[in-house]
Amino acid sequence: MISGNCENHGTETQPYSYDAVQKKLVIDGETIEVVSINNNKLQLVEAYEDINGDNVDDKFILYLVK
Repeated sequence: MISGNCENHGTETQPYSYDAVQKKLVIDGETIEVVSINNNKLQLVEAYEDINGDNVDDKFILYLVK
């Protein structure tokens, strides 16, 4: 079980665009794969790395909730 408290780490504004068909978010020139998005939740691929040694990159998912 995950528990804890949210912390405010400040606000930052960057230019961005979102391609809903390809599910790609471009923030300040960096392209990020979007796993899921709705009014309250956003899931982004944070990184790719082969964790289990099968020579296939696994996805680290950043999960943000409003």
